[in-house]
Amino acid sequence: MKLIITALALSFFSLFAMPLICQIVEEDLSINEDVIKRKYEEAVSKFNSLDQASSIYDFNEIIVILEAAFKDKTIDPSLIAYLKHSYDFRAQIYFNDGDLAKSEGDILSIFDQDMDYEPPKEASVKYIRLFDKIKSKMTGFFSVITNPAGTRVYLDEKQIGYSNTPVLRYKIGTYVLRVAYEGYQTEEKTIEINSGQTTKISIELKRTAAALSLQTSPAGVEVYLDGKYNGTTEGSAGEAEAARLKGLGLDAAKCSAAFKIHNLPLGRHKVELKKPCYQDSVITLDFPQPEDYSLNPVVLTTSQGEVILQDTPREAEVFLNGQLQGKGSLSLKNLCSGPYTLTVKFRDGKYIKQFNLKKDETVYVSPSKKPTVLFGGLMKTGEDISYDSPLVVKTSALLETIQTLNVYTPTIRERNEDKELTTDLMRIGENLEGITIEPGIVLDPVTAKLKNDLLNKFEADLLLFLINTGEFEYSMILFHSTHGAPDVASFIYEDSADGADDLEKTMRKLDVIPEFQSPWLGFYPVEPVSGEGMLVIEVRDQSPAAKAGLSVGDRLLFLNARRMTDRRRYDEVLMQLKSDDDVSLKIDRRGSVMDLNIKVETAIKTPQQTYGIYYFNRALAEIISGKEADSLKDSDVTLPYLKAVLFYYMSAIEDGQKTLLSINDKRSDAVDSGLIELFKSILALKAGDIQKAEAEREKYLKYPDSRLYEKNGLPLRLIEKYGIYP
Repeated sequence: MKLIITALALSFFSLFAMPLICQIVEEDLSINEDVIKRKYEEAVSKFNSLDQASSIYDFNEIIVILEAAFKDKTIDPSLIAYLKHSYDFRAQIYFNDGDLAKSEGDILSIFDQDMDYEPPKEASVKYIRLFDKIKSKMTGFFSVITNPAGTRVYLDEKQIGYSNTPVLRYKIGTYVLRVAYEGYQTEEKTIEINSGQTTKISIELKRTAAALSLQTSPAGVEVYLDGKYNGTTEGSAGEAEAARLKGLGLDAAKCSAAFKIHNLPLGRHKVELKKPCYQDSVITLDFPQPEDYSLNPVVLTTSQGEVILQDTPREAEVFLNGQLQGKGSLSLKNLCSGPYTLTVKFRDGKYIKQFNLKKDETVYVSPSKKPTVLFGGLMKTGEDISYDSPLVVKTSALLETIQTLNVYTPTIRERNEDKELTTDLMRIGENLEGITIEPGIVLDPVTAKLKNDLLNKFEADLLLFLINTGEFEYSMILFHSTHGAPDVASFIYEDSADGADDLEKTMRKLDVIPEFQSPWLGFYPVEPVSGEGMLVIEVRDQSPAAKAGLSVGDRLLFLNARRMTDRRRYDEVLMQLKSDDDVSLKIDRRGSVMDLNIKVETAIKTPQQTYGIYYFNRALAEIISGKEADSLKDSDVTLPYLKAVLFYYMSAIEDGQKTLLSINDKRSDAVDSGLIELFKSILALKAGDIQKAEAEREKYLKYPDSRLYEKNGLPLRLIEKYGIYP
């Protein structure tokens, strides 16, 4: 009785535990090549060690998992081999145990995967005989002959080979045969594959497309069909065609071999032929019938031009598409027509011009030092950077008219070869998504590095690109090489003649020449609490003073032989200077008196003002002029890009309350929050409220640009007392 109960319990447990075991097996095994491979090798090892009874369970696991994946069409092709071999080993185990029905079933499963499968040589002779017997019984042969030959052959949507090849072996049954060849109509028919017999099928395909054969003189011409590259003509015509070509007045040695374009849809097509140093040839052809067409050889004519550089300094290096051509004023003759980038490098700047040289054209260039802006195209959320939209084409045309900047747009080749370029631009744009219409944006560190890397790669000072912020709303984003926050100018644009007005108005802001032309030495002295001369509290990097060796902490005793006793005297001497003047300084450096000489530059060459980017600050323009900004000329209201110069304007306004009222009246869209906190601190100082001034100062010190206004930690009281400004 106990034995019966035990048996029933085991049966009951097996019924309910089996799904759980299968689930555990499936979870443990999973569709993973490494796991399947390990399990398969363990099973083969057991099989070879004559532990076949144990190995069958391992093969079962592999087959269950891979069969399910095969039915769901989720199996990796690399795993199908494990499935076939597992069937084979299990069939051998069944055969050795005398279960021929199950053995034959696994052999048939192999044929479902691969009709050419062969059992391993190590298998028993009797098993191999059974395998061959079943294969012979369950398979037949067929051949497919088509015109044209080499069509793809499918049985029930599975490609099994090509037509006009040796006889194919396949599992017996009824199938839908389909043959397909590009440029011809696909044909289908039902066929029977019978055991041991060969089924022969012949099909004549109906042509649906045309073909074109052409030659060019010279060879090496790129062929474009309807705007898409199709190949390049190669070789030579050869002696067989010499007589025909001679009759056409052509030299066979200079003509290419025949270039064929197959599978042309019927109708009209445009063929473009392009080769460097030759004029493009464009041919429009009509193909009314599915036939072969041919053209007489197309002869391309040479296309060259020249570039002449005028008024170029003798030491300036001239580059064309990155290749050094020489120095100074050059005449570059016999240049192949096509796109060029001309770069002239001076000792302290460069000039860039991009142009498309046409046949017999002469391009005259008078280079001048300018900052370089890298144009990054248009970014739309979820799309790639665009360089060919109507807006970008219009913007590029406007950029070409700018006089104060070099404009560089990455070439098609650069964009195709430099895959990181578009990615980096889009990552910068994504950082601005949703806030692009607000000025004063600060980039995160990663994006800021991307921006600097891009500028360094193209040796540019500024990065400009457009962002789509609404249906017809856009923002022009302008980054400076040394400044954290970009300038942002929003505008409306529609793809129509009227829609360009706002864009042109915005673009004109890039081409404003600064008003500041005052002499610049690049250092800032203040009256010391005690001692002679004036104390130097800052020396700008790369400034004339820095090049002359002046250092922070030096005391300026004489400037151009005039004793320096106060700020007024310093300003009087400074305003008498002109660009390129030589200035003599006598300084006291920690008790040692020494002489220095400085070459004067103008304010436009300072790091803050060198890049020619100037925008309206309407709130300040109204305050400074006392008029409505819209009624003023550009020259009256333009302000330099860097906010340090804005600070100078703000701190110089006598009635600071006007600016504060403007801020509160929401007319301060060009003033960021950091400047507002700074200016509130200045107003508090003027009012004598030291506590409030320090509180506001603590707020603005948190902004990334605060160092521009701090002047190496100089207290605001000194700014207020001595009028120090950037």
